[in-house]
Amino acid sequence: MTNFEEPLQAASSGNFSVFQKRPEGGLVHSITDEDENTSLSIAAKNGHQKVVKRLLEEDPADINARNTFGETSLAQAADNGDKDVVEALLQYSDIIDHESYTRAVSRAANMGHEDVVKLLLENDDIDPSGKTNYVSKAIVSVAENGHDSLLMQLLASYKIDLRSTRTEGYMALIKAAQAGQNKVVELLLRRYDVDINAKDANGNTALHLAVQAGHTSVSKLLLGRNDININTINANGDTALSLAAQIGQRDTIKLLLASDGICINIRGASWQVVLDIAICEGHKHVVDLLVARDVFDSLMNGNSMDEFLHQAASNGYHHLVAFLLFPLAMACAACPGRTPLSWSAENSYIEVLQILLARDRAPPLPPALLLPLEVYVNFRDDQGRTPLSRAAEKGHKDVVGLLLQFKADINFKDMDGRTPLSRGAANGHTEAVQILLEHNADICLRDGEGRTPLSRGAENGHTEAVVILLRHGADPNLKDSDGKSPLWWAAENGHEAIADLLAPTDTDTLLLLTTAGKHTAIELLLRFKPKIDQRNHDGRTALHLAAQRGHLGIARALILQGAKINLKDNYGQIPLRLAIQHKHGDVIKEFLKYKAYTEGIMAAEWRDAHGKENKETILLSKTPDGEQYLDFPRVLPRNEELSKMFDKLGSHL
Repeated sequence: MTNFEEPLQAASSGNFSVFQKRPEGGLVHSITDEDENTSLSIAAKNGHQKVVKRLLEEDPADINARNTFGETSLAQAADNGDKDVVEALLQYSDIIDHESYTRAVSRAANMGHEDVVKLLLENDDIDPSGKTNYVSKAIVSVAENGHDSLLMQLLASYKIDLRSTRTEGYMALIKAAQAGQNKVVELLLRRYDVDINAKDANGNTALHLAVQAGHTSVSKLLLGRNDININTINANGDTALSLAAQIGQRDTIKLLLASDGICINIRGASWQVVLDIAICEGHKHVVDLLVARDVFDSLMNGNSMDEFLHQAASNGYHHLVAFLLFPLAMACAACPGRTPLSWSAENSYIEVLQILLARDRAPPLPPALLLPLEVYVNFRDDQGRTPLSRAAEKGHKDVVGLLLQFKADINFKDMDGRTPLSRGAANGHTEAVQILLEHNADICLRDGEGRTPLSRGAENGHTEAVVILLRHGADPNLKDSDGKSPLWWAAENGHEAIADLLAPTDTDTLLLLTTAGKHTAIELLLRFKPKIDQRNHDGRTALHLAAQRGHLGIARALILQGAKINLKDNYGQIPLRLAIQHKHGDVIKEFLKYKAYTEGIMAAEWRDAHGKENKETILLSKTPDGEQYLDFPRVLPRNEELSKMFDKLGSHL
């Protein structure tokens, strides 16, 4: 043993003789162990009063030296409960360091050392203004550790307001409840100055902490006070009930639910209600208690049941799925709307669907859900939608396939006349569309607006869906109730790729767009070589229709794309004649530029088309290339001018 180790070992064993031989005290006090304990603190901790006194007689002695844990000699002696050593240390006024003294009081109180606690609190050297803090600290420590007799002594000896937050006294009930100290809690609850709703730094009340620690008997005592706020929320957004639901404490939850004023649908910081918490944790018995306590709508507090069902199923709590369906089935029976199957199909909750559909392998289902499977799988919601319709609209291909296995009606129409194929195509869900077509979905069924699935897909620009539909025989020329074809919808909405697909086989869209004056859509369509001279039932082409309606830009675009300008309709009319009849002067001029036939058109017709009087002169000129120009000069040209014009143009009246 080295000279440095000898005094530490002697202090630990109480070997007084070692210190008798050492007058050089300073050297002894400078020696510490690996935790920075001095000989004095080691002797104090081990209750060697004689060694402590010997070391205190030496100079210098750092009586308030702290080890690596912040413990002084006084704190270690108090923890050991050695009254004589504590008393010896208290003979020195330097011992009154607030932090170390507080720790000493707390240590003695924790261990229930009545004599040491009393000695520390009655020390005349402590500051009277700080005494209340020491007493409060002792009360909290005694309460937390269940020393009820010592607590009664302290409460009787000192006037401490346990409601005041100026000291730690208000924490006595909180700490006792957290530690499950029944007798102490009962004792404190009999006092008028205990605030049962006091909170710690995290916003927890005594009830929060008792519930969280699983102390049901303490919770029962607390709930017996009529001034308790049972719905208090802590800093994490939890109530006592939500904490109990997390842990799954059946008895505590029963107590809470039986209490007046309990609110079961408060949302916490994670935006979960109690029912959601219980489901997430897989506590079926908690869900059972909650459902028995309240109506289901109140429990959900705005949550949709599909969230609860999915949570239970995806976490593997299949026993909860069937259980949750009981109240839900009752709600479905009482009020038509969405079924669990409908919710699950829309949100692709495969686990729940398998439970609902595979009845021979599922947990027992509520009687209200045990309709014939063919009826249940096709049960319509309040919008006339089936589960298959919901799944197809969202593109849940696995759900679509599963429902079809269980005989879902593939062509069932909703209130809008839409089939599942129509819903899937409209949203471009190609895999769902493919599955439906492979199961012989009717590709040409029209909805309430006369629209086909191809029309819906084309409108929204879903090229892949359109390709699939065309491969399976969709008719691109079927028009809706407004006479619009799939190509019309694609061109109108600027979907070039689809226009390119549909234009070669389309027969009506160019005519429809021209009638509607859709110049931009026509410009797009013309890039894909539609049948530009296709005729309608009157034998009129798109150019006829543009002339009739005065659509100059469309007429010009058609001519530039190669539309035949002099084709006659069923009534023998060429486009120019229609433009003249409807007095579209700018269109007339355009046709004349492109060599429209003028034979047989009377002067009166020209004048009427341009709003001119019968006496006005008409001059129709033609270039050698055949371009024609119409004018109404106020003064006839002189012979010389006419001669020059004839040489240049060649003309006739």
